[in-house]
Amino acid sequence: MDELKRFFNSIMYEDKTNAFSDSKIDKVVINKKSDKFTVYLIVPKVLEKNIVEELFLATKNKINGQKEVDIVISYELINDDDILKYIKLEFEQIIKNRPSLVGLTDAKISVDNKKVIIEVANKIEQIEVEKEKETMLNNLARYGLKNIFIRVDLNKELEEQILKSIKDTPKDIIVPKIEKSDIILGKHIDGDIELIDNILGDTKNVIIEAYVFGIDTMERENINIITLKISDKSNSILAKIFKRDKDEYHDVLKQIKEGSWYRFHGNIDFDNFAKDLVLSIRNLEKIESKDNKVVDLEEVKRVELHAHSFMSTMDAVVPQKELMKYALSLGHKAVAITDHNCLQAYPDLYHEVCAYNKAKDPKDHFKVLYGAELNVVSDDVNVIFNPQNYNLMDQVYVVFDTETTGFHPGHDQMIEIGAVKIKNNEIIDRFDMLIDPGRPLPQKIIDLTCITDEMLKGKESEENVTKKFLDWTQDLPMVAHNAKFDISFLSMAMQKYNLGEFKNTVVDTMSLARMLNPDWPNHKLQTLVRRYKIEWNEDEHHRADYDAQGTAYAFAKMAKILYDRNIETTMDIYNSVDQEELVKFSFPFHVTVLAKNKIGLKNLFKIISMANTKYLFKNDQPKIPRKYLSEHREGLLIGSGCVNGEIFEAALTKEDDELSQMMQFYDYIE
Repeated sequence: MDELKRFFNSIMYEDKTNAFSDSKIDKVVINKKSDKFTVYLIVPKVLEKNIVEELFLATKNKINGQKEVDIVISYELINDDDILKYIKLEFEQIIKNRPSLVGLTDAKISVDNKKVIIEVANKIEQIEVEKEKETMLNNLARYGLKNIFIRVDLNKELEEQILKSIKDTPKDIIVPKIEKSDIILGKHIDGDIELIDNILGDTKNVIIEAYVFGIDTMERENINIITLKISDKSNSILAKIFKRDKDEYHDVLKQIKEGSWYRFHGNIDFDNFAKDLVLSIRNLEKIESKDNKVVDLEEVKRVELHAHSFMSTMDAVVPQKELMKYALSLGHKAVAITDHNCLQAYPDLYHEVCAYNKAKDPKDHFKVLYGAELNVVSDDVNVIFNPQNYNLMDQVYVVFDTETTGFHPGHDQMIEIGAVKIKNNEIIDRFDMLIDPGRPLPQKIIDLTCITDEMLKGKESEENVTKKFLDWTQDLPMVAHNAKFDISFLSMAMQKYNLGEFKNTVVDTMSLARMLNPDWPNHKLQTLVRRYKIEWNEDEHHRADYDAQGTAYAFAKMAKILYDRNIETTMDIYNSVDQEELVKFSFPFHVTVLAKNKIGLKNLFKIISMANTKYLFKNDQPKIPRKYLSEHREGLLIGSGCVNGEIFEAALTKEDDELSQMMQFYDYIE
């Protein structure tokens, strides 16, 4: 027993009831390949199932927390009552896992000299228990009950009793036939309603109000099952009704309609067949719809020009036909289908609208507008802004960076301008000034830049610092990382204080890095300084002067690489940009396109084909260059798209005249 105690201690198992007091270890086997122990125990008499389960659970602790272990139990004495007790527990588990076999609670089980005879009511149950027989035998062996034999028979006497009981039961109890009643099954349901989303496991006597969105049926000789897919719009679940009588089954089935709302009462258990939680319905009644019906009360109805079907991945779950039906229910005369980068909804919608219009007077015809939502990229060269010709090596460049109160020049402002002048990889001058914005900084900016309100208090205004920076810069070419951001703030400041128009040539090191190293996972400043082996202190990152210095040294390294490739000037860079690479790494904006006629439809097919072939890059989305879209816009209406469109974003940062100029590309603005 000392050996067994040491083993129990090693797996942290405590024999609280002394169930193993007369037990012993027979042998220990180790699998050298898996380094796993198997301990064989000899136990005098059969133990309660929960005691064995506690011991098995302790093996999860491993021997001294290190070696995996299994336990095999053998009993010296097994009597028929022990087997009967375990078999009944197995049956309870089967019914719990598979509510459709609830009839097995009436099965007659007997044991005679380790031979288990299970008598069931019908052929269906016999087949289902035969399927479970191997699992039961394996489970019994696992708990130490070995060399057991199971036979499944039909219990004719029980079958006749059940059929007689159902036959003699008044019909109005099985399925109430109350005049003008909404009760479909059982009795009226009263109690607290539970949301499906709140149901996390087995639940008894639950009440749910939900609508049916799918019906499946299964008819057998002695059992009929109705499986309902139901949802209360918080979540969905399967619900089942079991009926032996064919007439009752059909009577219930004809009263359940897809789209209608019902109140359900029953138990929720894990269904081994469905591999999910399932509601076994005991009572069922029809209720008023809980859908909020949307009504368009306008005298002149709108036309929706931007709608998605479930062909738009992760953006809609609506079948394309339902879009048309819904628009018709609102009294609309048309709807535009604009799925993302695909036209797959067209055939179904075309056939649906043709069938509808065929049966209608021409004045009542419905119209489908065929379109798509595209990912468009600007194929303007953003490596060089305001391009002029400067030598890359023998030229002074101003490398600058800004820190700001936010990310939108229209209502945010600069709080620091930092810059260095660099020539031939040598910094020859520096500029760094903080700016008092006259208002508290957002916490996210303080966290990002480590600039505090106390540091800015009493510093010069944005107007004065901008003037001093421009005087220091003069007309020298400039460099910035993600230059568009810094240029937008500098340009906005010049507009606000009437300091003229920003015209300096600016090289963007982010775009330049993308051009030189398209295989890098990203092209952030931290990546550049690490890849080019530039000394860098991450704690000082996001301060303008320090970032400008890091950008300057990175630019010098890239300028040398370009010079060695015979790209010697800024205009050489501008002219060497690979348009396909530009499209590949440009961030797209959304555009809505509608076909006006057959020419437009043909052009739309071309655009979609090109986006999904030539401009579909690995691990990326389909894109289309603005230039290609412009070349094929005959017969098309081009809209500005959603919140991801360039106009929506530009409205936060651009002045009215520039925004108006951008809008000229579009036929309509969303």
